[in-house]
Amino acid sequence: MNNLRTTITACLILISSTLLHADDILSQPIAKYLNESTALVAWIDVNETDLDGLQAFARSYEVETGPMTNAKDFQQALKTLAVKRVFIIGSIQELTNSTPVIVLPSTAEKVDIVELVASATLQNQPSAVRKDGTHVLIGPEASLGKYISQSHAGAPVLRYC
Repeated sequence: MNNLRTTITACLILISSTLLHADDILSQPIAKYLNESTALVAWIDVNETDLDGLQAFARSYEVETGPMTNAKDFQQALKTLAVKRVFIIGSIQELTNSTPVIVLPSTAEKVDIVELVASATLQNQPSAVRKDGTHVLIGPEASLGKYISQSHAGAPVLRYC
């Protein structure tokens, strides 16, 4: 769990220079999972992410990431399945008490394969993997249930100033 949390945190630091305005966020495929408690919306470009660089960055701060073989295989599988972005969303509660939720947007034709690949990659992790329409969600089971229920409730309730 700590390796997953550390990797996610390092990814967020690396991509923090890429900011989206609220209008841009609401046009993303993950908009249906956002609400007023959303504190984090980040994304990783699957094609551009340098996992070796990420590991070197983490090690420079004395954070051990463990072997990156599974992550590299997962990244390659996502590229093959045309998953272009991995989204990370979370509330303050999720960020402090557990882990944020990872959302993999896909297509109707490929979502079952994306779910299978995610499940196989994370088989020894405490995270759950659930399919919701053309999205695959990864995270704590309680959080996934909340996001999936919300996604079927209609338009996002995110408001901004």
